Amino acid sequence: MSLSQNFQRLTRHAALAMAAALCAPALHAEAVRWVSEPYPPFSYLSPEGPRGLAIDLVRAAHREAGYAEPEFIFMPWARVLAELATKRPVCVTAMARTPAREDAYRWIGPFVASLMGVATRRDTELGNNAATALAGRNVVAIRGDVAAEAATRYGAEPSRLSLADGPESALRMLTAGRVDAWVHGQAVIRWTIASMKLRQDDYSVQFPLRMGDSYFACSKAVPDAYLAAIQRGLTALRRGKPGTPSRYESIVNPYLDGSIGP
Repeated sequence: MSLSQNFQRLTRHAALAMAAALCAPALHAEAVRWVSEPYPPFSYLSPEGPRGLAIDLVRAAHREAGYAEPEFIFMPWARVLAELATKRPVCVTAMARTPAREDAYRWIGPFVASLMGVATRRDTELGNNAATALAGRNVVAIRGDVAAEAATRYGAEPSRLSLADGPESALRMLTAGRVDAWVHGQAVIRWTIASMKLRQDDYSVQFPLRMGDSYFACSKAVPDAYLAAIQRGLTALRRGKPGTPSRYESIVNPYLDGSIGP
């Protein structure tokens, strides 16, 4: 083989190796399945497709890391937990990281605080003591959600705690008077009231309680390199020039301040 032919062969192999390296992130990203429950404003299905501050952050972090944007599959929270328990590489768009969950999953984040609250009808009086506010009350939380744990911190009794399959079901129970209170994330409570065309003034959201921070939670099968890359991408979104909103703030703030509504 001549020197010219040898050079051409080496160049061709180098080009193929570079192409494989460039394609690897996209192929790797496709192997990780992203799931979500309908959990606005963090994740929901709009007429244009999946939206929400968590979904937008996942997409932006993938772009920053050089990965193809994932697709999102919506399902009830109980099925989300079942998916995460499999041996497949699966991630969920939002989960509160708590000591009880720490060793069950792998984590990317945090991206926002997980702030719980107690929603009641405006005419319901709970008093001023958060630790006993729900004692003797009928309460609803979402099945499998950290809010069920939060409810006990407000004094809820297990025998009087109902579990709903989603935020809209819980709000219907509260509105109909079937329960006295609904414990859930404050942002989700307000968004659900608005999305169901109900009046915010007819409800009260009290007793903020921080239950850890919200993360992207992944099954144990998700590779280290992927987790590290998306974590770097998420961290990069927070960087910005002084006096100028970061890309993270530009994504998150409109959902939290009401600029983006149901």
